Amino acid sequence: MAEGLGATCATEVDASVTHVVAMDVETEKACWAKKEKKFVVHRGWIDPAHYLWKKQPEEKFALGAAQEASNGIDLL
Repeated sequence: MAEGLGATCATEVDASVTHVVAMDVETEKACWAKKEKKFVVHRGWIDPAHYLWKKQPEEKFALGAAQEASNGIDLL
């Protein structure tokens, strides 16, 4: 779905990565993204972009904020 919206998906992280979609802020890739000042968002960020055909604000789908709001329960 993300590629259909123009994203390039990768299994390994490098400087070209701008966003990490994760289920847990403590994964290796999410930690890398935080260290590198990249966006870490949950899967719910992609769905509204697909339905509305418009990139959604990352801060509304920030993974850390979603986990804190749910007391650690994944909102995916």
